[in-house]
Amino acid sequence: MHTLTGSDTTGHIHGVGKKTALKCLLGCSDEALDVLARLGEGDLPSSDVVNECMR
Repeated sequence: MHTLTGSDTTGHIHGVGKKTALKCLLGCSDEALDVLARLGEGDLPSSDVVNECMR
């Protein structure tokens, strides 16, 4: 969560505050959480990871 939303001094990411981002993360499907967990594997994310993150 910290990696996705920034440091404690960063108030929001693209207009979405930390509380809203946490609520969204807690409501994610297992598939979405799996894709988020795969970020950072390899040099570049695969197309399925990018597509799911965009969704």
